[in-house]
Amino acid sequence: GGLRFLHIGLQFDAPDASLEWAAQVIRDHPGLPTIIATHDYMNNRAERRPNPLLDANSLDPGDNSPQEVWDKLISKHDQIFLVLCGHQL
Repeated sequence: GGLRFLHIGLQFDAPDASLEWAAQVIRDHPGLPTIIATHDYMNNRAERRPNPLLDANSLDPGDNSPQEVWDKLISKHDQIFLVLCGHQL
């Protein structure tokens, strides 16, 4: 259909370096509708909370919680129109 999208995949509880990389990719493609795919971002009640079975920051203290991913990346870029996620109950 001639539509173009930017699709960025982030790892589980992405650390700051990954969020900074993603922000730079977005800045390099201004205005391009962007999809972020990650894990454990939002529960089935539309809350940015980690899966209770997968404690936030349990793998590495430098990792970001779902709320921190929102605060540091997603909320700052209007061209992000969709976040895909999994690992929720």
